[in-house]
Amino acid sequence: MAMISAGNELVKSESIEDPAIEISQHLANDMAAKRSATVLPASHQIATDDNPATLVKMYPGADVILDVKTINWMYNYYPSNWGKYHVNYAARVRLIDGKTGALVAQQLCKIDPTDPNDPPTNDALRADHAALLKQFLHKAANSCVSDVEQQALRV
Repeated sequence: MAMISAGNELVKSESIEDPAIEISQHLANDMAAKRSATVLPASHQIATDDNPATLVKMYPGADVILDVKTINWMYNYYPSNWGKYHVNYAARVRLIDGKTGALVAQQLCKIDPTDPNDPPTNDALRADHAALLKQFLHKAANSCVSDVEQQALRV
């Protein structure tokens, strides 16, 4: 519990944005560009319940709903080298029929964007307002977008 609390404090104190936001923006923009889809104006309303029926009610008028949820994000030390760390990010991406709530496509992204041959230290990840950690999360978001577009959405 202490590690979760410390992680939440780091996210807050260093203004680390949830990668799901970046992933959803990129996927929506790419779908609009490549599939001639129209993206409805963002409501900036984040659902507290990810039940498809709830999402259909929350976003009326949408033909499809892009649902991106961070499942896990953290960094931790290598068990064999406590001074070096790797970053883990996992997200679930779903495309839901906006009328029926039926699942159209789904993919789970599980990404470690760090280089195992040159893992960073805890101090390096947290330096300069967690700039390196933010860079790794951005890299994870981009990898997730690419994976989802190629494997699930065929965009």
